[in-house]
Amino acid sequence: MENMKQKTTSSYLTPPSSKFVTLEEIGKAYGELSPKHGGRESYFGVVYISKKFNIPIDEATSFVNFEGKNYGFDGFYYDPNGKALNLFVFRWSDDHMTFKDAVDKIGNDGMYKVFFSTSKLTDDSQLITSIRSILTDTRFMIEHVFINFVFNGDPLNAEQSKVLSFLRENVEDKKNLIDSFFRDRVRAMMATADAGMIYEDQSLELVFQYISNEINLGRMTSSRQTAEYTLGFTDSQKISGGENELTVVFLPLWNLHQMYDEMGERFFEKNIRSGLDDGNMTNYQIKQSLKKIVEGEEIPENFALYHNGIAMTAQSLDSSLDGNHSIRVVEPRILNGVQTIRILKQFVEESKRRNGKEKDSRENLLQKLSSTRVMTRIIRSADEEFLKRVTINNNRQNPIMPWNLRANDLIQIHFEELFGKMGIYYERRENAYKNLTDDDLESIGTEKGVIEIRRLAQTLLAMQGQIDRISEIKEVFENESWYKDTFRERYLQVDPRKLVFLYKVQYRLQSVIREIKNIGIEKYSYAPKAKNLLWCLSIQAVMNDDKFEKHFETYGTSIGIEAGLTQLLKRVASTKLRLILSNSFENRKYRDYMHGGKFSFLRTKAALNDCMKTAAKQFDWETMYL
Repeated sequence: MENMKQKTTSSYLTPPSSKFVTLEEIGKAYGELSPKHGGRESYFGVVYISKKFNIPIDEATSFVNFEGKNYGFDGFYYDPNGKALNLFVFRWSDDHMTFKDAVDKIGNDGMYKVFFSTSKLTDDSQLITSIRSILTDTRFMIEHVFINFVFNGDPLNAEQSKVLSFLRENVEDKKNLIDSFFRDRVRAMMATADAGMIYEDQSLELVFQYISNEINLGRMTSSRQTAEYTLGFTDSQKISGGENELTVVFLPLWNLHQMYDEMGERFFEKNIRSGLDDGNMTNYQIKQSLKKIVEGEEIPENFALYHNGIAMTAQSLDSSLDGNHSIRVVEPRILNGVQTIRILKQFVEESKRRNGKEKDSRENLLQKLSSTRVMTRIIRSADEEFLKRVTINNNRQNPIMPWNLRANDLIQIHFEELFGKMGIYYERRENAYKNLTDDDLESIGTEKGVIEIRRLAQTLLAMQGQIDRISEIKEVFENESWYKDTFRERYLQVDPRKLVFLYKVQYRLQSVIREIKNIGIEKYSYAPKAKNLLWCLSIQAVMNDDKFEKHFETYGTSIGIEAGLTQLLKRVASTKLRLILSNSFENRKYRDYMHGGKFSFLRTKAALNDCMKTAAKQFDWETMYL
């Protein structure tokens, strides 16, 4: 297997002055040039390009977007000295999240528009047309493509953003478009070259740069080569359906291990799960099968007979290599089979630890895993929605919970970043936390606990007073309007300590119930059946407390359940919640329900509303929201 390893480099450049482009310079350029070109918001880019590349200010307007669709890009410049095409996104803001929409557009449309689409459409802006034109004129000279995000904030915050990293993956997945575009230039050169001339087909470097206009903050650069592998196989079958293509091959396990070893968790990013717990029977059987093959007790061919196979996707597939006995895959991602590959890596690492540096053992392991093959279905498609459906259908051998299908939604990535800044791990993918290595745990900082996607949804519902939906959590994730109403974008602007504090209330509901029952065993015997009602009321109680700010500052920094929090909730239960229940349900309607053993009313909004009316009269509560 030929590998192109991914690399990541980071550096800071720190020129001496404080601001590269000033508001005064932008205002002056706008005053001089707006009669011809228009909108003020474009002049940050105009001044920046003019100063950066030392060209006249009026000439710089040719490289900035003033109208039409820009597909995420605001400007460009070809630098002949650096042999680089610079693509720009400009934001006069110190908030790196203002790049979110631009990165999304570039990944979904911009890369195709610039490096793949050759025809001009009526809605194309002059900027897109100009970029394509300069590419045509200079593609024999370009060696680097830079996507530069210029703003007034800290580049390190942008580089470490989970949301921008998630969206950036979609851009980098399109790196093969750049490689294909410039690979064609080599073929064109070779077609017209003299007989003795040789041209090397090289992959260009795609570099993301977060650049601060506050020069003392510098610039963060990072580059990563396209993940590209040439894999050998013996048999293949291909099926095409429109623009989607399926190739079935039998790949060596060693190739899959190497890809995971080099790509890490990026290899699994399109999956809705993160593998299953190491303790289950399937994992044990996979390890036993591998052990018998390596020790010579079983022939390698049996593994493919035992195993259902795996599925992966690739941005590009080329199976016409080496007499159709090898296949080149670009940016592979596992859709189904995470469990197998994780267990394979565990097995390899355990074997290496067990056998140390024994050369014969290591060579035997490599030889056996290279000759042990598994059926692999490789799907090539540019349609993300199609791939999502494929992923779901490839995971149906295990029950799929609705929240699994939401794991890669952008709003969930936002919550991952929000809690991650606090050192709290947000488990949006099933079993993701269990499968983190010690190195992963150390690098992402999970010392303050874990928040689970399903439990967070129920917390938000309890906070909103959506008591009837708490027990209908599956439908909450299936119903689009319910889902969006639960995970509201405005929660991303809330102090996350409040969300953590309220999330922890659920872990002391049994203490709340016991406290109420202990005061009147017979009178409050129904309390366990009012769990969700008490959840909603407990949240309202602490949010109506005049010490709420102190509480979330004290208890909202980790997932640990402090003794003080338990005492706080027990005190609320004994002094307020029991009285609210008693005074709300003393009327004849509710007494008849209870005497008849009908307690379903405790899960209704009507019951919660009655309790809140009682709380307003007795304790001056208001219905509180974040």
